[in-house]
Amino acid sequence: MRATGRRCHSLLLVTSAFACAAVLSACYGAGTTGGSYGRDWRFSNAGLVVEFAPAVDRITWFGPLNGPNMLFVTGEHRDVDPNRPIPGADAAASSSTCTFFGGCLTWVAPQAGPHGWTDGAGAPAPWPPDPAMDTGPCYRSGWSPTGFAATGPVHRSGLKETKEFVLLDRNSAELRFTLHNTTGRPISAATWISCAAHAADTIAVRLQRHSQEPGKSADAMIRGWAEDARSEELFRSVMSEPSSNGWALIRLADVNWDPGVKVFFDLAGEGGEIAVWHAGYWLHRRTLAQDEAGYARLVAAGEGRAAIFAEPRSHIVELQLTGPLVDIPPRGSTQTVERWTLIRSSYPDLSVLP
Repeated sequence: MRATGRRCHSLLLVTSAFACAAVLSACYGAGTTGGSYGRDWRFSNAGLVVEFAPAVDRITWFGPLNGPNMLFVTGEHRDVDPNRPIPGADAAASSSTCTFFGGCLTWVAPQAGPHGWTDGAGAPAPWPPDPAMDTGPCYRSGWSPTGFAATGPVHRSGLKETKEFVLLDRNSAELRFTLHNTTGRPISAATWISCAAHAADTIAVRLQRHSQEPGKSADAMIRGWAEDARSEELFRSVMSEPSSNGWALIRLADVNWDPGVKVFFDLAGEGGEIAVWHAGYWLHRRTLAQDEAGYARLVAAGEGRAAIFAEPRSHIVELQLTGPLVDIPPRGSTQTVERWTLIRSSYPDLSVLP
């Protein structure tokens, strides 16, 4: 669970020398060279914009061209040295907290338990995160006119991340997150993608899935982190009844919870889904995975397909989607693909969500 405090394998190809020159000049800026940690990267395609900060391994902007940033960021990532030494496997965090930069981060689940996080000495430690997993830094391992690939350092666990982000069209993008096992032993792990929202944003979670096929309809299982009943009660107190399409609204603007709370939403049948409304747009995110056995393992490990961590007093709201828990073979990998879709809506209208 998040603590209080500051907190790709596929290579994208440029198809011509002209396109390569255009990407380097327009997207990376002067002084950034291929394979370097460099300054922030910016891409635009068909009216969508994405920015990535390799110094802290986070997407720091996603939204329509000349429109709002759908991700909340603190701006502190601009003060981080992108050329600092890469942390070793035994690197210790400077405190029991880590800096909250906002944006979109990629971690590894589960956080606790037999397959959970460890400290620099290898002892179980569900907090703080491994610095290599949390902030990298990353280097650019691929690019195209419509996106990038980034690779980070090896984690304490022996896993290594690559991410590919592609702007597909004027409304959608994909984040392809791959975990590589660099060791000679199998590792049980799941991908974890978390996006920070503005505290006043409206959140939507899918509580029901309707189907004409017998046995295919389902209701979401809602539970607090570590089966914390208080967290579940708090979220239910600010959650609407589900609409006809199964979505429910959550508004956190007026709550004053302390400490923060985390709740999981598990709806069988597909990957996790979550949406956030900000400044005239919905950002709908969906994990393109249907591994029910892997998701059953994830739930048994204390995690879930979709989750919200909220600490409104500290302006921390994170919307999390987690992939199925799988066994990654030695020198093998697992990938989760997450689809991001922008939907214009003048108010938080649930009927426009898929």
